[in-house]
Order: sequence, then C-alpha cells, then structure tokens
Amino acid sequence: MITVNQLIESGIFDEADRQDCLWVESGLGWLKVHTTLPIENIDGDTIMNLPAGAKLFLQKYCNLVQQNGVASESIEGLSQSFKSDSTESLLIQLAQSLIPEYFISVRFIPKYQQWNYKEKGGGYYG
Repeated sequence: MITVNQLIESGIFDEADRQDCLWVESGLGWLKVHTTLPIENIDGDTIMNLPAGAKLFLQKYCNLVQQNGVASESIEGLSQSFKSDSTESLLIQLAQSLIPEYFISVRFIPKYQQWNYKEKGGGYYG
C-alpha cells in the first residue's frame, strides 16, 4: 500500500490524498501489465525506484482516468472539450511517448494447432 508521504517524496505529486494513492496503485498495475518495468510489488519502494518517465505517466494516468478521457483546450478566451472513445488507447499513446523503452507494444501468445493434438478416446479434441 502506498502512502501520501511516499507519493510526495517520490515527486509524483506535490500534494496528495488517500484517493491519489489508490489512483497511483491502479496506474502501477497498468504499468505492470503493459511494460517491462521491474514492478514486483506495489509499494513505496517501487515508486521511489521508477524512472522519471514512469512517474510522469502515473501523474497523467491519474488525470486521464479520473476525467474518463475528457480533454479540453483553451486559446484566447475560446475553449473546446471533447471525449475520447478509448481511455486505453490514450494510455497506450502516453506510455509510448513517456516510457518507450519499457512499453510492450506486441505480445506473442503461443497457440497449439489442433492437428498437433494426439488422438484420445476416438477424437482429436478429447
């Protein structure tokens, strides 16, 4: 479990609360699945040892997921807001830009082909 002090000491947030801790833990879970970062346990030591790009990712992750993909832009008194169709695709783009050396873009999952199975009990699928 990550504490507020650990978030502040790691440089992820200047000010934080308990909910920020939960968001960061969720972001670490995302990084654990989608990157090669050495995230064994989700705790204070983990966030202290992250590279700067991963810490920036966690900041942006918290904002992006809380907003559910809503983005806004203001220029000289004019503003516009839009909602992205996929928060996941925005997170992937963010990870590719901030931590490209750790991001896993393609995963290969081996699949045995059905004609390689040996016959059991009268059929090839038993």
